[in-house]
Amino acid sequence: MFGKWWWKFLGVAIMLYAITKGLTSNIPDVSIVEQSIRNLYYHVPMWFVMIIFMFISSVYSILYLRNEKLTNDRKAQAFTEIGILLGICGSITGAIWARATWGSFWPNDPKLNGVAVGMLIYFSLLVLRGAITDERQRAKIGGIYNIFVFPIFLAFIYVMPKLVDVSLHPGSGDTVQFTMYNNSLNADMRMVFYPAIIGWGLLFLWVVNLRYRVLTIIGRKQEQLLK
Repeated sequence: MFGKWWWKFLGVAIMLYAITKGLTSNIPDVSIVEQSIRNLYYHVPMWFVMIIFMFISSVYSILYLRNEKLTNDRKAQAFTEIGILLGICGSITGAIWARATWGSFWPNDPKLNGVAVGMLIYFSLLVLRGAITDERQRAKIGGIYNIFVFPIFLAFIYVMPKLVDVSLHPGSGDTVQFTMYNNSLNADMRMVFYPAIIGWGLLFLWVVNLRYRVLTIIGRKQEQLLK
C-alpha cells in the first residue's frame, strides 16, 4: 500500500508539520511585516509550486503536439487547472498578507497587476478549451496556446515588475530580492519554509492525479458515445 500511496502520506504529514510549526515557531523581528511573516509558509510555496505545475503543463502540451496522445493533453489540462487553483489560493493568501502589511488587499503594485493579467490569460485558456467540442481539436489548439502562454505569464509576474522604479512587493522595482529577504529568516523558519514547498507540491500533485483520472473517465465516455 505504501508503495503506491507513500508520497501522498508524506505530503499530508509535511503539511501538518508546516501548519503546526508555522503557527508556533520563532520568527525574526521584521519591521512592518511582524507576525504576518508566517504567511511565508503558505503564500510563497503556493506560487513556487504553481510555476512548476504550469511548466510541466507546457511540457505535456509539447509532447501531445509531437505524438498526439490524448493522455498527454489530459495531463497538461490537469496541471493547468490545478496550477490555476494554486494561483487563486496564492492570490488570496497574498491579499491577506497585503492587508496586514500595506493596508490594502490589492494595492496598485506592478507585481500584483501582473499576476492579475497573467491569471486572466490562463482563465481564457480554460474558456477556449471549453468552447471547443472536438477533443483532438481542443487538445491541439489548447496545447499551442498553453505553450506560448507560459513565457508570457512569466514575463508579467517576473520580468515586467523588475522594470519599474517603485514597487511594494519583494523582488520587484526598488525592493530587495527574495534571496536577500530570505537571508533574514532564522533557522526555525527555514526548517518550516523549505519542507512547506515540498508539502504543498505533493499535496497538490495528489489533486492533479485525481483531476487527471476524472478527465480520463470523461474522455473514455466521450469516445464510447462516438462509436
